[in-house]
Amino acid sequence: MDPVFKSGLDRTAGEAVVLRMRLKAFTLGHYFLLEELDSPFLNSLKPIELGDLLKAVLICSTTYAKARKAITGRMAFVVPFVLGLMNRSKRSFDLAVPKFIAYLDFNRELPAVRACPAGGRTRHAPEPWRLLVMLMQEFQMDLAEALDTPVRQANSLWAVQAELAGALELMPNDTLNDERLRLFREFAQMQDRRTARN
Repeated sequence: MDPVFKSGLDRTAGEAVVLRMRLKAFTLGHYFLLEELDSPFLNSLKPIELGDLLKAVLICSTTYAKARKAITGRMAFVVPFVLGLMNRSKRSFDLAVPKFIAYLDFNRELPAVRACPAGGRTRHAPEPWRLLVMLMQEFQMDLAEALDTPVRQANSLWAVQAELAGALELMPNDTLNDERLRLFREFAQMQDRRTARN
């Protein structure tokens, strides 16, 4: 079984510890908040600074609703300041950035798929919106539940739903190829960046 499916229902599978804070599995709500803040973790063209890392850790260490309140309230200034005091050294920052990137990569991983010749057409909506609408439409989740759904779980549900609709074919384990997955991820991210620019 594809590793994404194996851990797709385990809501703790994507957890990590960065800057001494326990990050929850990366959810759609986290995704939207990082997009809203134009986080360089989602846009590789921008340099990553300490403030970006602290905001991302703050957001991903709690639920969407609490993170929304934190980034718009007084706590948005208090928590990063305290974390900054704890982790002022360049070494802490240099170690934490790759850990956070690995956390995102693990949580955003897609099951291995290939498009079916007759079924697939290009989608232009950004990834988090596609997943959000799918969860609400196909699985009748309310907005709050969908926003707290781990992205890894949503990707697994999306892949099965798309296979059932004949839009793609799940690849058997013996044909999994890391290079193909990497290329597919790069292509999808390029498409999302193009969509964001238009």
